[in-house]
Amino acid sequence: MTRTLTEIDDILRADKSLHGNLEWVEDGARALITRSVVDQRGVVIGGLILQLWALTEVAIQRAGGSLVLDGTPIQRMTYRPGNAHLNNNAHPTPPALRLKTLPAERSRIYLWSNNRAWPIHQNLRAGKVIEPEPASASAAFELFLESCAISTYLPNPPHRPMLEL
Repeated sequence: MTRTLTEIDDILRADKSLHGNLEWVEDGARALITRSVVDQRGVVIGGLILQLWALTEVAIQRAGGSLVLDGTPIQRMTYRPGNAHLNNNAHPTPPALRLKTLPAERSRIYLWSNNRAWPIHQNLRAGKVIEPEPASASAAFELFLESCAISTYLPNPPHRPMLEL
């Protein structure tokens, strides 16, 4: 489906919630939540899905999420990523974020407003470090849901770090 930039702006700005019960589903060493997004009337917004993940067995939990529209992420967040990221140098990346390196181990968010193009690059090229650093994956998820205008109760992701030898 072809979306206009204004339609995507409106989708992001509108208050939303998630369809169904939220439970983390464990898949090996990670836990996942994937849910359709609904408007204020409880009607599913076609093509809009929230995907969250959290590693369960690492000493310091890593996690992330994406708000996906028509199969393409339009916003995403990563909590304590293991790698650095270099922002793109081209439009639509805002000049203040161009070629900025986001360090490993610092949580970051990739907002639609900093990547506003459709179709959008799958990896979202312009992110920024979340300040202050969230105290937990759950705190990072709360910030991400707020940035997506999604209100819901989100249970803490499972975390059972394996002993390192």
